[in-house]
Order: sequence, then C-alpha cells, then structure tokens
Amino acid sequence: MTAEPGNDTARLGFTILGPIALTIDGEPQPIGGAKPRALLAKLLINRNQVVSADALADAAWDGNPPLSFRNHLQVSIAKLRKAFQVPGIDPMRVLTTAPPGYKMVVADHECDAGRFDAYKSAGHTLAAAGRFEEASTQFTSALEQWSGPALADLRGHRFADDYATPLEDERLATQIARAEAEIACGRPTLVLSELSSLAGLHPLHEPLWGQWIIALYLSNRPSDALDACRRLRKSLDDELAVDPSPAIQELELKILRQEPLTGRPQAAPVMATTVVNSRPKTPPAQLRDPTGRIIPIGPGTLRVGRAPDNHVVIADDQVSRYHAAIVRSTAGIVIRDLFSSNGVFVGAQQVVESAVLRHGDVIQIGSSAFVFEYLEP
Repeated sequence: MTAEPGNDTARLGFTILGPIALTIDGEPQPIGGAKPRALLAKLLINRNQVVSADALADAAWDGNPPLSFRNHLQVSIAKLRKAFQVPGIDPMRVLTTAPPGYKMVVADHECDAGRFDAYKSAGHTLAAAGRFEEASTQFTSALEQWSGPALADLRGHRFADDYATPLEDERLATQIARAEAEIACGRPTLVLSELSSLAGLHPLHEPLWGQWIIALYLSNRPSDALDACRRLRKSLDDELAVDPSPAIQELELKILRQEPLTGRPQAAPVMATTVVNSRPKTPPAQLRDPTGRIIPIGPGTLRVGRAPDNHVVIADDQVSRYHAAIVRSTAGIVIRDLFSSNGVFVGAQQVVESAVLRHGDVIQIGSSAFVFEYLEP
C-alpha cells in the first residue's frame, strides 16, 4: 500500500476465515452493521477483481436489493473507505472504483484466506516431494489462519454460504493432509484425537476414516482400527446403502492379516474388478458427458465430487468434495446426494436423499450434466 509523504506504511489485515474483521497494525477496526460487513466480505472473496454494483447489492441485501440500491451502495462504500482512512493508507487505492463496480486491492499476505492458500499449496508441494516434516509445518500454519467457521457472522446469506461451504471442505482436506504427514513422520498417536473428533463430525467421509484407521493401527491399536472399519461400514450401509470403497476394504483386510501399512488408502479406478459386492445385479449402464466421454458404472459405488479421490472428478466450486454416489440397489441404479451444498438434480427435480435413475435421465451436478444410459445386455 502506498504511504503518504512523511509516514510509514500502515499494515492492513483482513479476516474471513472466522467472523469478518479488519485490523490496522494489528488493532481491530469498526466495520459497521450487516450490510457493510457483507459488502466487505464480497469484495474480499473477489479480492483484486472487479465486482459489479449489482453483485455487491445482491450480497448486501441477500438477493433482494431495493430498486434504489445504488445510492445506498455508494454510502456504504464511503463508510468502508472511512474505516481505512488512517495515516499511511490511501482508502481510494484500497477500495477503488472500477466500472461496473468496485475492486478491493489486497495482497495475499494481508488476508487470512490468501495465507491459508499459500501455506496449503506449499504443504502439498512438500508432501508430494516426500518432505513430510516440512509439509506438516506448512499445513499447521495454514490451519492456524482459521479463527472459526468461514464468514461465521454472515452465515445464512446465500453468497457467504456458497463461498464458505467449499472452503470448509478445503479446511478438512488440509487437516487430513496434515494427519497424513504426521503419520508419515512416525507420529500417528499425535493425530488420533483430532481424527477421532473429525470422524465423529463426518461419519461418511471415507478418506478421513481411512487416515484414522491407519493411525489407530500404527499406534498398536488393531482392534480399535477394525472397530472403526465396522462403524464406517455400518454408517455407509445405513445412510447410503453402499459398501465401503475398495481402498477401505483392502485396508481392512491388511489389518486383519496384520500386514504392514505403507500409505494412505487411494481411490479405486471406476471399473474395479476385484471387489466382491453383494448388491443385486442390474443391466450394464453408463454415464455420458456433453463431450461424449463414456463413464461406465461398474459393480461398486461410483463417487462423484470435486476431491481428487472421487471416481468422477468435477473441478467446479459449486460441486462439493464428495457430492454424489451412484449405486446398485434392489430398485435399480440409484443416485444419492452425499449431503452436498448445492444439490443433485435429475431432470428438473432436485434429489432428496436418493432417486432411481431411468434410461435417458439427465443428471445435473454443479455446471456439469451427464446422461444416464442402460446398455443392451
């Protein structure tokens, strides 16, 4: 930030990984009520990008702005700029007018979300290189940026929820990655408590449970590891009527055989032929995406989501890390919503828990559409 003549540059700080907050040289600054806080959040989510006045109004009034919102918006923007009006900061350069709206000029290190991304990315790079000690330090630094649920004081606003949901998924993924790094460093007991708590909050999250099961086994608690396997199997069957993934099944077999564990469970390929699955048989089926790509629906569970360990990975912020599952049941082939943030749609209807698929059904997940097709036996 450009300093005024004769003054040192003041340091701005922004928090969105928790209640939204503004600090100058570490001192909290007043922001105002719900509308200016929503405006600031929307600008910070899209920092260093132009946000239209219409989009800002939609955020401030939660989708229902008045017809005369522009005057109100200008007043709120002026109040935000006043919050930055201290020696060493030019508020007009922090919050610039940029048709058709405004832009917040914020360096990554000035915002907790920017620091989280930087530390998290560094951790993954180090882990991929096998430098797990350093990776754990980076993941820990990333998680230290959080002071509560993302945009905690704006939850219920549609834009805040849409932003926070995938970000909370990234937080969980980073917690799992740190646990993996700690396990790789030979410290499984140090992550048992955290993984146990997270597993209780996410009873259907197989990669998380896989890490917990591995940590239990490597902490010389094989019976507890097997109990965790049974609990996961029961939860998946009760809630989704699916079997554990091939990776979890393989992990359970290794523990039963008391074999050494050398890594985390990985996602199985779509057409896993080694899985024994007791689900009823149905005709061969497939998904077809708009490019014509064919995705066979095999005998196991086909998982769809944004996380890289799904069978069908969709790089879309509107898609949850674990969004949907396609399974075989007594009724036929069924798609189940895995408690996704933006829902699963078959045709024009949103899926409530599950829906039986019929030949020609169009499945909408985020911005991606798939056509379900039965094949001739």
